[in-house]
Amino acid sequence: MVIHNNAMNSFSDKNVLVTGGNGWLGGAICQAFAEAGANVISVSRTLPVKSERNTKGVLYLKSNLLDPEGRDALIARLNDEFGCLHVLVNNAYADSGEQDPQRIANSLAMNIEVPLSLTEGLADLLSADISKPSESSCVVNMASMYGMVSPRFEVYTPTSPENPAFYGAGKAGLMQLTRYHACKYAHLGIRVNSVSPGAMPSPLAQEQDPDFIANLEQNIPIKRIGRPEEIAGPVLFLASDAASYITGANLNVDGGWTAR
Repeated sequence: MVIHNNAMNSFSDKNVLVTGGNGWLGGAICQAFAEAGANVISVSRTLPVKSERNTKGVLYLKSNLLDPEGRDALIARLNDEFGCLHVLVNNAYADSGEQDPQRIANSLAMNIEVPLSLTEGLADLLSADISKPSESSCVVNMASMYGMVSPRFEVYTPTSPENPAFYGAGKAGLMQLTRYHACKYAHLGIRVNSVSPGAMPSPLAQEQDPDFIANLEQNIPIKRIGRPEEIAGPVLFLASDAASYITGANLNVDGGWTAR
C-alpha cells in the first residue's frame, strides 16, 4: 500500500465552504484551505472587508445563519453558482454568554439546526462517486470537548463565567448529528466527521483574564492552551484523501483534556 505524500494537499481547485470563517478558529481554517489550493467560501454575519473577496483568495459571503430565510437563500445561491462542493465545515457558533432563553435557543440552533439544514440542503452539491474514494466529499462539524465531559468548575475565576450547560449539550447533539449524517449520506460518497477542540481561548480572553488561562493550562496534560492552526490541521486531514475511510468519527484536539 502506498500513501501519497500529497494526500494532505489534495485541495487544488476544490470548493470549500466554512461557516464562521471570520472567527478565531474559522479564520485559521480558511487560511489553511486557501494555502492548500482550495477555493474557499467563508460565511459569516459580517464581512471583513468592503469587497466580498479579500487578498488571500477567500470569497466572503454575508449571511445570518440563525435566520431560516437567510439560510435558505444561502443554500439556493450556492446551488446556483457552484457546480459542486467538496468540503463543508460547520464551524459557526453563537455567543453562549449568560444563561437566558434567547442565548440558549441561539446556541442550540447554531450547534444543531444550522449544521443539519446546511448539510441536508447542500447534499446534492456534496454528492460524489462512491466507487472513487479519492473523489469523496466531506463535512466536518466543529464540536467540543464539552460535548463529552463536564467543565471543571474549579478552573473558573470570579471574572470568568462558567461554561454554560446548554453549550455542551448542543455540542453533544452535534456529535450525534455527525454520526447520523455519516450513515445517511455514505451512499452519496459524503463522509461526515467532527473535531472536538479543547481550550483555545481568543487573544482577547487571554488578555482579559490571565488567571483563568493559567488555571486552564494547569488542568491540561500538555500544560498549554491550543492554537488555531492546531485545529486547522486536523480539519484538513479529515477533509483530505488521507482520511478517505474515516466517517462518523470524532477527533479530539484538546491537549489530552478528555483523556483523564
